Amino acid sequence: MAATVAPFRGRGEMPRPKVAMRRIKEVLRLKEGLGLSDTAVSRSVRIARSTVKEYLDRAAAVGLNWEAVAELSEEELDRRLFAAVDTRHWDRPLPDWEAVEKELRGRGVTLRLLWLEYLSRHPEGYRYTQFCAHFHAWQRHSRPPTMRRQHRAGEALEVDYAGMTLSVIDKGVVRQAQVFVACLPCSDLTYAEASWTQGHEDWLGAHVRAFAYIGGCPKKVIPDNLKTGVTDANYWDPVLNRSYHALGRHYNVAIVPARVRKPRDKPSAENAVRLVEMWVLAPLRHCRPVARGAGQHRLPRRRRRPLLFRAVPAGASTARRLPDRNGGGDLPPRRAGRQSSAQRRQGAPHHHERAHAAGTPGDGQAHP
Repeated sequence: MAATVAPFRGRGEMPRPKVAMRRIKEVLRLKEGLGLSDTAVSRSVRIARSTVKEYLDRAAAVGLNWEAVAELSEEELDRRLFAAVDTRHWDRPLPDWEAVEKELRGRGVTLRLLWLEYLSRHPEGYRYTQFCAHFHAWQRHSRPPTMRRQHRAGEALEVDYAGMTLSVIDKGVVRQAQVFVACLPCSDLTYAEASWTQGHEDWLGAHVRAFAYIGGCPKKVIPDNLKTGVTDANYWDPVLNRSYHALGRHYNVAIVPARVRKPRDKPSAENAVRLVEMWVLAPLRHCRPVARGAGQHRLPRRRRRPLLFRAVPAGASTARRLPDRNGGGDLPPRRAGRQSSAQRRQGAPHHHERAHAAGTPGDGQAHP
């Protein structure tokens, strides 16, 4: 049996080798049984004098002498001498983690804010790092196990409306525009546009423009259970709106609504909504875009993320395919202004539409 002692901090930072329990017993026998000095014991067992003193101090701390050590097994001696010291503070109060998790669902509430409130009630409580560690450990043990989902290219398109709205000036009046978000789970390609309402015309038109942007039709669309798309959000047999069902038949896609209060049925759409709110709507919260294409705003450069949000001009007519479209259906349009490589070599003028951070309803474009 061998014991692991504190690492040796000498030249080269090499760890100290393990010492067999029989040698530690020999140290106690020579010191207490024969009364030798620490130096003589060190020379006899070929262990540094500081290590000899450490073993003797450990034995004295746990109340062991040579008579008691002689009757102990090597495993028991190792446990008694080198047991890890439990430095945890069991008397520190812990909050109600269920209440903490419920509070986190509120808008603007963060774990740091809840920790500050906990610390104001219990000044001797845990610091922020341990507070988060205890909370995440509770989550791992209290939540049911989850399974990783494998997404295939072109298989699904998840759609939803953002919770935040976009303030737009229309004829001198500030109106709130709804933001439609669609996401391909395999590549996380995200499309977003603003419309005045969540009505049938805007809802169906947003799907058509999303299909045009990605360059084809997925095998299925996973929407939320808003009344515009799902008339009856039944768990076993949801009833689709007639116009929404007709759109699915026209584009030959299956519409599979997510279950009620089951955001994990469309996690990519939930994450895309979070990104749109973070990188598009939040930076524009103090701006007032003007409707009908005038006075459009761009994100600041440090807030703009390339290849994530792009504008889709209306009236595009050429088919294309994206890497995420394997297995999906074909749908014409392609963005206007895109040139072929031959045209670029000939030096033809290229009017390429740059991506806007957020668009305004009614300007004939689908804006992210």
